[in-house]
Amino acid sequence: MTVMALYVLFGDWIRTLVFPPSADSVFDMLNNISFFLFIAELIMNCWAKSDFSKGIFHVKGYMFNFFFWLDLLCIISMIPDLDWMANAFSLDSILKQDSSVGTMAGKAGKIGAKAGRVVRMARLVRLVKLYKITAQRKRERKMIEELKRLVEHGQIDENDIDIYLERMSSQKQSKVGAELSDIITRRVIVAVLLMLLVVPMLSYSSSIDEEIIATEYLYKINIDAGSGNDTLCEYLLSSTQEYKDFMGSVLNSPNESYLLQLNITPDRCEINNAFDLSNQELSQYREEELRKLVFKSGDNNSPFGVEALFTRKLLLKEEAMAGIYLTLFVVFMLVSLSTQFTGDAQKLVLAPIESMMEMVNMVADDPLEDYNFNDNAKVGDYETRVVQIAIQKITALLRLGFGVAGAEIISKNMAVEGEGCNILDPMIPGKRVYAIFGFCDIHAFDLCTEKLEDEVMTFVNIVARIVHDEVTRWGGLCNKNLGNAFLMVWRIGDESSLEDLTGRRRRKSQRNSSISSPSSSMMSRQSNRTSTRSNLAVDLRRIPGLDIVADKALIGFLRVLIEVNRDRQILAYRSDKRLMVDSKEFLLRMGFGIHAGWAIEGAVGSLQKVDATYLSPHVNMAARMEAATRQFGVPILMTERFVEVRT
Repeated sequence: MTVMALYVLFGDWIRTLVFPPSADSVFDMLNNISFFLFIAELIMNCWAKSDFSKGIFHVKGYMFNFFFWLDLLCIISMIPDLDWMANAFSLDSILKQDSSVGTMAGKAGKIGAKAGRVVRMARLVRLVKLYKITAQRKRERKMIEELKRLVEHGQIDENDIDIYLERMSSQKQSKVGAELSDIITRRVIVAVLLMLLVVPMLSYSSSIDEEIIATEYLYKINIDAGSGNDTLCEYLLSSTQEYKDFMGSVLNSPNESYLLQLNITPDRCEINNAFDLSNQELSQYREEELRKLVFKSGDNNSPFGVEALFTRKLLLKEEAMAGIYLTLFVVFMLVSLSTQFTGDAQKLVLAPIESMMEMVNMVADDPLEDYNFNDNAKVGDYETRVVQIAIQKITALLRLGFGVAGAEIISKNMAVEGEGCNILDPMIPGKRVYAIFGFCDIHAFDLCTEKLEDEVMTFVNIVARIVHDEVTRWGGLCNKNLGNAFLMVWRIGDESSLEDLTGRRRRKSQRNSSISSPSSSMMSRQSNRTSTRSNLAVDLRRIPGLDIVADKALIGFLRVLIEVNRDRQILAYRSDKRLMVDSKEFLLRMGFGIHAGWAIEGAVGSLQKVDATYLSPHVNMAARMEAATRQFGVPILMTERFVEVRT
């Protein structure tokens, strides 16, 4: 089919340039063969590349798409080249240019010839298919050469060439790449065909053959009428009248005469006085609007000659108007194609990238917010949408992995602007924050681990689900999952913001508490320093609304106690014989410790493994409160400082 496509494109021109008329029958036969082969190709493409599962009127794929109609147009463009079909549709007389001069048939023949050439140019679209096939084969040859080079260098085995070639053939073009390539190809094809069709119509050029032939004919008549007989004068007058009438019909304008002046020499038969053509005002015409034709014998002694002066004013106006239309059309094509190409790139590539950048910036600004990025999904079923979903999942995993303590880590490393934005740096400095710390633990966990074995993960995750859900519902967040224990945090704020809120500065507090008399001993100063560090730099009781946060923390742990004693999955373990001791039902017991204070929030670990957590004696105090619940036999223990912030 590649050979046939090239033949259809260039065959008729090659026939005219190279071969004699006797070879036309061979070309006619090849045209017929190509015509029926292209029809067969169209039918097979419709059958193989179309999905008829939903009926003929809802077909998907090749049939009735853009390239189907384009191939059909290429086949129709071959009809004028087939004599039997051209005669059947009476196309032979229309598409072949008539050589008559000045006749309507000649003009119609020129228009038909132009139309035929434009229709034939539709076959150029087959070069697109040839280019794609050639490019694919070129990539395959290049791949084979690279594989052979690798075999020569011993990097791969010769038997692996077929495997690599199979992988290459199985690689598919991305959906967004295929869609963008298809759209650009369609736009270019339509634009080229439209320009081929419109530009010849808007390109105006006035012919100068008719007036030259007519004036030369009048000159010959003037020579033939040189004997001066009355009959010849009558013949000269009638011929001049026909010449004038013919030139008057050139412009098809009753108010504008094409012929301005006519001078026939020698002056006889009163020929120059018979037609009032010599008194035209020439000052109203530009120099380029006038055209003078002079026919005179080369013999200077010969008295015979014809001089004619024509105006090209109307023709130049038409040519200027056609130039304006052509310029406007070219501008329209440039603007429309540029807009369409930009719009396609914006829709399929740039808009998804901008949406991804917006997603990253939103996460960098507030890593703890659970954003809904479904509103940003406006790219269809393309790979860019897959990347967007991946970014959404990655940000969700970052929130799960780092938690509230790792918000600063996520924000800094997700930022796309600023210094060091290309470097992964999870080891950021810690900062002092205030929070309510809650520590809870599953009692008798050693028994559960020993008896449940691999099912212990399911058991712990059920408990973790209850703890996380209830604590989150009441304003807290989980910071650490330690197997049988969980560190929960109700974050109050960082030190600087709370100092501004309470009007108390830690540096000033430390400075005042460290003032002593000159006679104070070194041991006294160290004791004061230790006491100052253990005290809170921010008076939590002065923070408005903190009592509500403390109440929520207590309610959250109380809700956990309630849910672990009525959750169906937890209750099912009560009758589990593996967990029974002395035939008694297994009762899940948990301990909770709550304390309020400060901690250093930041990353702990190295570049191999990082945990975002809280380090402070106040965190340890919450853990000690939970451990004491076993000694006192109660489920919840609270420190005095926590009770103070609740009042």
